Amino acid sequence: MDSDGSAKYSPIRSLVISGEAHVSVQPNPATDVAYFKVTLEKEAQIQLQILDDLGRIVGAVANDRFAAGNFDLAFNLNQLTEGIYYYRLIGSNIEETGRFSVNK
Repeated sequence: MDSDGSAKYSPIRSLVISGEAHVSVQPNPATDVAYFKVTLEKEAQIQLQILDDLGRIVGAVANDRFAAGNFDLAFNLNQLTEGIYYYRLIGSNIEETGRFSVNK
């Protein structure tokens, strides 16, 4: 807004918001195995961690360097009890957190 109270706007022709990574969990809720579908726009060293509702790390799905592309990473849920869990994807300029359920 200008000092005289008027406002001028430029038209937005296009807006592209992109991240360097995306994660989804299938199935959700999961019972025996959760599949983490990870998409990376470029090569990156990533960690994919499983956290409980108190934020404690209770599992690791991946801790490696991945090329750009799509990956399906399986995680065995046998050691987890029924409840709500979180995944955290960490890498250089990457951080994503999401939630999933475990039903037994």
